[in-house]
Amino acid sequence: MSEIEGKYIIHFKLRSRTNLHIGTGKVDMDTDALCQRNASGEIVISGTTLAGVFRCILERLYGESDPIITEFFGYVDEQSSNSQASHIYFEDAVIEDTRSPHTDIRDGIGINRGYQSAQYHCKYDRETVFKGAFFPCIITVNLTASNKNKIDTILNYLRICLYTLNEGLSPLGGGASAGLGFCSIESAKICFLDFMTRRDNLQDFLLKDFYDGNNTITLKDKDGNDYFQDFSFTSKISVTPSQLKYFNYCVKIEYNLETVEPLLINGPRTNEEDVDFKFVTTGGECFIPGSSFKGPLRSRAEMILRTMGDNSICDPVANPCPQSTPCRACEIFGYQGKKSSILVSDLEACENPSLKYFTHNKIDRFTGGTIANALFDERLVFNGTFKGTMVIDSPDLFTIRLLIHLFKDLYLEDIRMGHGKTNGYGKIKGKITKLQVFAISLSKIDRKPLSEYGLTYNKEEGIFQIIEITDIYFPENKKVFSSLIKAVKSKEWVYE
Repeated sequence: MSEIEGKYIIHFKLRSRTNLHIGTGKVDMDTDALCQRNASGEIVISGTTLAGVFRCILERLYGESDPIITEFFGYVDEQSSNSQASHIYFEDAVIEDTRSPHTDIRDGIGINRGYQSAQYHCKYDRETVFKGAFFPCIITVNLTASNKNKIDTILNYLRICLYTLNEGLSPLGGGASAGLGFCSIESAKICFLDFMTRRDNLQDFLLKDFYDGNNTITLKDKDGNDYFQDFSFTSKISVTPSQLKYFNYCVKIEYNLETVEPLLINGPRTNEEDVDFKFVTTGGECFIPGSSFKGPLRSRAEMILRTMGDNSICDPVANPCPQSTPCRACEIFGYQGKKSSILVSDLEACENPSLKYFTHNKIDRFTGGTIANALFDERLVFNGTFKGTMVIDSPDLFTIRLLIHLFKDLYLEDIRMGHGKTNGYGKIKGKITKLQVFAISLSKIDRKPLSEYGLTYNKEEGIFQIIEITDIYFPENKKVFSSLIKAVKSKEWVYE
């Protein structure tokens, strides 16, 4: 191994924008899936988790055989027994959060498509870290004589990873397609320690602490200068288009859901509660789990496809289709063995929603009177607005057409969600507040460049060219998207 001539140290804070689950594969009496903890019992994101996410992002862009990725992240060739240690080291990130406890239990249930109710024996739960938690992260890159001519490239690679995480294009941890793991990056800093010409750098690295007890960078060099400087990851990064042949494009949609009628997303019931059915909360705040919104979207998508003549659509809970020949709904929304191409974040309340209590009693069908000891009550959101994010990976014209119909139904208040849909609950109105397309010069929709659909880019950040629209419902946008709309309308619902 080459002699280490210096080190680049990157420090940033990862903030959870939605609840986060970094699993261990272990269970206990309280939950089916525990979060990672260190020996002291503190919640952590392990270094291997961060390294895996960063490498996965880069391999999605540049391919698994990219020589810089294999050199800096290390590899093992089982056939030739050759291997190389990583030049990049990710430290465990310990949670920074004054709240106690730091976690809650997220409950889930499978839904029977036929009865539109809970499927028997499909209850599960997982432990999740509250949104708003901070994790100070440290990445160290070793500089050697053999890799110094590639160091600028790997630093750009790390910038791309930070940008992708910050934009929510690659959520972190488990349950990403169910709303978990959306993060942001704050206070990114970098320093370079030169061990060859600045011996004081080596002494400081070996003998001094770079951070105080609050993980704040305090160390300065002998001249009184800060070691760490800002590490920008939003500025443009020049790459050869052929290097990104493994990436196409992705769409990010930010939207609001407004309650038109009372809404109840059931939370878990406990003996300590003063109400039988309560709106789900996390950290004491009302929210809509991503899975609770994605489920009705998939159900409506399946209905649309069946209505248009696609009889291959399966019931993923009661009668899933074979993994070798998935139906169109499974291809888009995922199935066991393939993750969803649509990621839906948890939806947080824009402001404190209005809550109301409703009291009910069961009725005796014979006498027409109330049944004794059958009183129950509900606490639901009566007037509230929730905001969320959806990320779609490389949708083709077929998927785009389906999404247009879904958001049209949301806008027309034709989709209900949550508990009590047959009792007048759950009507919502969905509005897109911002639409972004993250693309590169080679990006195509059904083998045609995006430019042929009349799409023009507004800005460039990192390696991406970005189309951004904030007033998508304006009539003028119909002219802008006329070529794309015409192509979408020509797409057949059922393949011959």
